Amino acid sequence: MAVSTSALIPRVRNQLDDNPFATSGSAASSSSVVAVTDGTDWEEGAIGEFSSDGEQFKVISVATNNLTCIRGWNGTTAATHASSETVYRDPIYGYKQISDALTVALNRLWPYAWKTEAAALTPLSTTIWYNLTATCVAIIGAAQLHGSSSNDVGLFGVDGKPFVFRRNLPTALVASGVGIKFPQGLFHASNSISVTAAARITGTSDIEDSTTLPVGDALVTGALGYLVGNKQIPRVSSGVNRDEAATIGSTARLQTGLVYEQQFVTKLQMLRILHDQLYPIAREWR
Repeated sequence: MAVSTSALIPRVRNQLDDNPFATSGSAASSSSVVAVTDGTDWEEGAIGEFSSDGEQFKVISVATNNLTCIRGWNGTTAATHASSETVYRDPIYGYKQISDALTVALNRLWPYAWKTEAAALTPLSTTIWYNLTATCVAIIGAAQLHGSSSNDVGLFGVDGKPFVFRRNLPTALVASGVGIKFPQGLFHASNSISVTAAARITGTSDIEDSTTLPVGDALVTGALGYLVGNKQIPRVSSGVNRDEAATIGSTARLQTGLVYEQQFVTKLQMLRILHDQLYPIAREWR
């Protein structure tokens, strides 16, 4: 199952024991008023967050169940929200903070984890470099039918004709800047060339989250290490008002962040082994 980074945000919160008070609310993008289920749950200075996109607002005043607010608080963007949407009050970590931490972890996946992309290239006598997507980072395999039988398959790579893969090519050669060429020619003049490429995981519904490839689990751990290692964690103390918070000392914070970081590195190494088994990258030769 493939998920997006937004689907991992609740899992990060759960691991951090960040379970803020939740209610329902709505607002128009151009309005300073947020309508909530019960205004007595709010007071001046409280911070609310819409669950769908992380927009935050700061409460200025309360009138029954209508909150007059500063919208787009903490660098978020005001948007329209339906009445059924979940609203969190005073989350320890904001949606945007967690999303940024997941992006940091996401950017560390390559060369430990990747997704596959398939391309069907049309042979042209005038083409030297064939265009691939900009996210491609390596070639897993390339093949071309050269007869009427499904057994008539020509392979490119160490078991067949050579290929050359390059990134950062001039856009005059390939539009994306990423391309593949076949210096000793093709197996057939017109049959399409089937290329399977390894590509960077972008976080847009392409994070494998399964027991076979637990990329999502690794990203959650990486985000935890980034968040805990870079901030003190305010937490609600047992038996006190929710607005009274204790703060974990910096020594404990750094130790916990280091543990998460070590776990993330271990999971990255395991992902590399799994990906090498399932989607091994082909060696280029010319």
